[in-house]
Amino acid sequence: MIQINKHILHLWNAEWDAHLTTGQWTKHLIPKADAHPYPTTFWTTQVLTGHGLFQAYLHQYKRSESCSCPHCQHPNDTAEHALYHCTLHADKRPPLDQLTTDSAQFRYFATLVMRSRWQHEAQLTKEHKTQAPRKALPAATS
Repeated sequence: MIQINKHILHLWNAEWDAHLTTGQWTKHLIPKADAHPYPTTFWTTQVLTGHGLFQAYLHQYKRSESCSCPHCQHPNDTAEHALYHCTLHADKRPPLDQLTTDSAQFRYFATLVMRSRWQHEAQLTKEHKTQAPRKALPAATS
């Protein structure tokens, strides 16, 4: 059984290493497929995959007009930018060598970043709805 597990892990890592164009950000954070990160959550999964409230990601699917960071105006708002460079939570960012996926600091900071992004987006949506002109109701017919 142990030999089978080792063989499966070897095949999994070989497959992981073979992907040269997709998942590069995730591979940066998790270099080996069997190096499972801290338990994932809704928040950390967005940072690990880059599929979340990041303007560059949303822009690919025409869900955002711009790739720029809404917090610091950096021209390419990605998960990497949010985790390592954005000024929004710079005062709370742990040292970069502590932002490894198997650390509590990673889970805490990724959660902080993503929650604040979702709250910001909710606030913008709320403001947009209150500013949007209301359509007139059709006149009642008798």
